[in-house]
Amino acid sequence: TKQCFFIEKFVLMRWFVCDLMGIICGLLCYFFILYACYAYIYVFLFNSSNYKYPQVPTLIFSIASMLAIYSHFKCMLTDPGALAKYTISPDYSEQAAQNGVKSCLTCYCIKIPKSHHCRVCKRCIR
Repeated sequence: TKQCFFIEKFVLMRWFVCDLMGIICGLLCYFFILYACYAYIYVFLFNSSNYKYPQVPTLIFSIASMLAIYSHFKCMLTDPGALAKYTISPDYSEQAAQNGVKSCLTCYCIKIPKSHHCRVCKRCIR
């Protein structure tokens, strides 16, 4: 999973992993939320005579749905605490290992306690 070129250049270096299944699951999540909006507002509320003013529940449900979409989108683009890549050279990495400093040999960064290399993100995560 490579970082998307257009994401890196045009979204101000926000966190995003171009994982096809992750993108499909995110889009399905948005589709189901928007379909629930359609079903609740147009099918249930406007075809029901129980509500004298259907605008109030429509507004509340719409705001809750948009907040759910915004929260999910914000969560998808939030950095999980990735360590910077290539902070040390491969030569120094071997010397640091001899001196007791832990480093990742895949992304060449100094590992802090409780960090590990994520195979999905291809980065070290705190």
